[in-house]
Amino acid sequence: MELTYAESCCKIFFKSRNSIICATQRSTRGASNQTLSARNYGLKRVGKPNLVWLIDLLFFWDRDHCMNSWLYWFLRKDVQFEMNKEKTNG
Repeated sequence: MELTYAESCCKIFFKSRNSIICATQRSTRGASNQTLSARNYGLKRVGKPNLVWLIDLLFFWDRDHCMNSWLYWFLRKDVQFEMNKEKTNG
C-alpha cells in the first residue's frame, strides 16, 4: 500500500519531531520521559541556570507552563513507580 503525499509528510514530521525531542532530552540530561519544560523547571528549583523564563514566554497562553510540566512529570513518575511496585509485590 502506497502512502499519499500528506501521509508521507506527516510521517517525516513526526520522526523529525521525535528526534528533536530525544536530542534535547539527552543534551539537557533529562529523564527519558521528562520534557524540556519540566527539566528546566527542575533546574530552576535547585538554583541552576535554566530557560524557564523563555519557555514560559513562548507558551504565553499557558500560565506557569514549566512548573505545570514538572508537576505532571513528577506526579506521573511516582504513580508509575507505585504501580510497578504493586505488580512485583502482588
